[in-house]
Amino acid sequence: EEYEAYRQSAPFLFPVPAFVEKVFALPLRVLFKKSRYEGKREVAAVLSVYALVLMGASALFYGGGWKSTTALIMPSPNVAEMEELAARLVAGPNRRSHGRCGDCERLAAYGEPAVDFLIPLLENEQVEVRILAAEYLAKIPAERSVPALLTALDDSVANVRVNALDALVACGSRDAIGPMLRLLDDADAWVRRTAVRSLAQLGAEEIVERAEEGMNDPDARVRHATVESLGILGSEKALPLLSRAVELYPRNVELWHWLAHAVWGQSSWQEAEPLLHAVLPHSPDDPDILYDLACSRSLAGDLEVSAQFLERAIQAGFRRWEWIE
Repeated sequence: EEYEAYRQSAPFLFPVPAFVEKVFALPLRVLFKKSRYEGKREVAAVLSVYALVLMGASALFYGGGWKSTTALIMPSPNVAEMEELAARLVAGPNRRSHGRCGDCERLAAYGEPAVDFLIPLLENEQVEVRILAAEYLAKIPAERSVPALLTALDDSVANVRVNALDALVACGSRDAIGPMLRLLDDADAWVRRTAVRSLAQLGAEEIVERAEEGMNDPDARVRHATVESLGILGSEKALPLLSRAVELYPRNVELWHWLAHAVWGQSSWQEAEPLLHAVLPHSPDDPDILYDLACSRSLAGDLEVSAQFLERAIQAGFRRWEWIE
């Protein structure tokens, strides 16, 4: 009679195997030393225990807890995979270039942890491995790679030095400016050209003092890069040299554009805008010039003309969407 009365009060009741009943009743036995519920307090307490268990399991399997826990008790499988990729990179001269590039891509896909596997490759005896290591360190900039990259600036291979320069710029290391200045005298013209541009990107005013040499370099590409770098630097010291370069090469559209950039940076857009208008007829489809004019007209409050210049810039190939606000 007592059981029948209990069944009437609990219409959801259904029979289960004994071991299941023991498992589900375990919290009740532990907390209250009972085998059956006798009040709402026991029910609420046991339900709270199950709720905590479910939340813990959810955090473990869906909140990244499982990954964190296993990482504490066993090495990450990514480490083994990165070690394998690094080993394949140095497998020997029988590894074809495209295969090594693919390995580098897969290694770089791991992001910042891959830096520790790329740094030692800068000292590998194989030229191609060193070139690729410096190239991919530029794609994963990390401060801890700077010392090894500075050493790579003295590599006997020009491609390694060039890629190391790019990587140091990507790292934004101003501590590299001193060692990079030495490469303005490098025997390889490609290295000299990359060095002056890299220094400008790091904001190194020291290149102004060396600009005279660069503008008289026997290699036309170095001369071009030197003037371009003065425009990138856009400092007050660079303005006289840029003005002189424009006088020497009045038909060079890029020179006028770089001068306009420097004037804009050091003075105002009002003084730079006439320079942009002066050069536009000589290069009417230059997306950067059109974009700069869109900016100057926007600052002047002439939004209609600004929109027209912006539309022309996009039609001409301007794709730096992050610059458009």
